[in-house]
Amino acid sequence: MSEDIKARVLFVDDDPNILDSFRRTFRAHLDFDTADCGQTALVMLREQGPYAVVVSDQRMPQMTGIALLREVHKAFPDIVRIMLTGNADQQTAIEAVNNGHIHRFLTKPCPPATILNAVQEGLRIWTRQQTERELLEQTLAGSLRVMTEVLATIHPATADQNQRMLRMMRHVVKTLHLSNGWQYDIAAMLSQIGCIALDADLLARVNAGYELGKEDEGLFQAHPEVGARLIRHLPRLDTAAAMIALQFTPLGEKLDKPLADLSPAEIGGHILQVAVRVDQAMRRGSSYKAALETLKGRAAGVRQDVLSALHGLGLESVVLESKPVRMRDLRIGQLLADDIQASNGITLAVKGQIISDLMLERIRAFDRGVGLREPFLIMVPLADEQTGDLPADAGPGAKRD
Repeated sequence: MSEDIKARVLFVDDDPNILDSFRRTFRAHLDFDTADCGQTALVMLREQGPYAVVVSDQRMPQMTGIALLREVHKAFPDIVRIMLTGNADQQTAIEAVNNGHIHRFLTKPCPPATILNAVQEGLRIWTRQQTERELLEQTLAGSLRVMTEVLATIHPATADQNQRMLRMMRHVVKTLHLSNGWQYDIAAMLSQIGCIALDADLLARVNAGYELGKEDEGLFQAHPEVGARLIRHLPRLDTAAAMIALQFTPLGEKLDKPLADLSPAEIGGHILQVAVRVDQAMRRGSSYKAALETLKGRAAGVRQDVLSALHGLGLESVVLESKPVRMRDLRIGQLLADDIQASNGITLAVKGQIISDLMLERIRAFDRGVGLREPFLIMVPLADEQTGDLPADAGPGAKRD
């Protein structure tokens, strides 16, 4: 667990004498704060957290302990909740467990050692949860990077597409004030992962705008579901997988539904639909502004609120100076201004890609084998929000509001 996250406790009771006794008894054993009512406790949880354990009295004015712990469960589900009350009737206990989702129910008068043991047990539970969460998020982040790098290695042109898809997705999420932005990020980053199952010639024809035969069109239209099946194997990515699966699905009656009536998966899928259409037009030579114009109006079959949100992005405004480098100067994080090709004509990376460690190893292998066509043209690395790098907070516990 990160060392800067302290396992702190919040005691809540309207009796100042009881709070004083907590301070005297537990100050040598616990890192804790006190609150004299539920409303104050909720403010402290939002503004002074994180807290690991909340110990609350039941009978307090304005907000009972059960009501407080219910709100804690909604807003801070990881916090371990303990009820400490003199009202020990069975109904109170049942409500505390069912509505407050409490871990322990203690009755007054309660020996300090019993309270301390219960709190310390809660701290151990919370610490274990945070450690497991960090491990999960680190594993998830690593898995996602590997998947995107493998896709870029097999189909280099998709890496360039991912950059634009991610920028469009982040801009819409920010403009529409959507929560849990990490899910939308992952959906954009992996929206083309199903293309692993397609051959390079088919993708080249799609990118060039050629009309596909019935069989090839079916293969291409199926790649979102293939990608969704791949990432459903990763923990807690069901919503992102559903977004990816919906990127080619006609909206039907949901075209005009209020955004608030849609699930996060549907919203993400609809954003991907617009982003895919815009990206396809740009890859066929259209400007960003012109690509947006072609999708105006209900007949285009995309959500106009999402389209409107994209108008402030301006993908064409990024202009970077290019410079030539040789193999010995190629580094992870550099942005390519032109394709990198082996001496035998095989394209190893394309303009717009950012050099990853896997890609660099592949290029080095070709350099040692058949050789490369040097020098290469690179640009200054893009800022984080313009790249396909997984953001540091992108994980099941992360939010980008």
